Amino acid sequence: MKNCIINVATFGLFLCGNAMGQQAVIDLPQKGSVTYQGTYDGSSISRSARNAKSKEMSGAMTIFMTFDGPEVIATIKPTGTMSAFKVSGSRLDGVCKLFNRTGDSFSGNCNTSFFNGSLISSDTSRVMFRVDFETDVKDFVDEFERKRLASEKKAKVDREREIQVKNQEAKEAEELARQEAILNSLPPVKKK
Repeated sequence: MKNCIINVATFGLFLCGNAMGQQAVIDLPQKGSVTYQGTYDGSSISRSARNAKSKEMSGAMTIFMTFDGPEVIATIKPTGTMSAFKVSGSRLDGVCKLFNRTGDSFSGNCNTSFFNGSLISSDTSRVMFRVDFETDVKDFVDEFERKRLASEKKAKVDREREIQVKNQEAKEAEELARQEAILNSLPPVKKK
């Protein structure tokens, strides 16, 4: 796992160190979506089974997350020993706290580079488990930035269209002036 220092007071940045050196990681924007991919491992044990043994859990996972302000909705698609599930919850200062319908918590540090944390069973769950996960961003969309870029692109196309229309109007006016000059250069027609 990466070593991270959360420094929210400094513009919401997270500074994370890895073997390659230091890297700045930016908190998620106000609205958008992100896809994380990575791995998980942990263990589970049934509360109801006598002499139950701990079962190892591991595999890969993909997390599809959408967020709007502090509200977060995610679908987790793991391979291996876990089944796909949905969670919802909130995020604050780079920490996502999400829960499924049975109350299991899925939380950790979430930003534009990674989502690392734990999935922990609720107190009422039939199966007790703890799974740690590490994921990196696969795809990221900042909704406001996407709309801003689309707006800029539309404005550019509109400007280009306006220039084309003005150029066409200038050509037509030039052609009309040329034709009038030709007509004016002809001798007058005599009436009989």
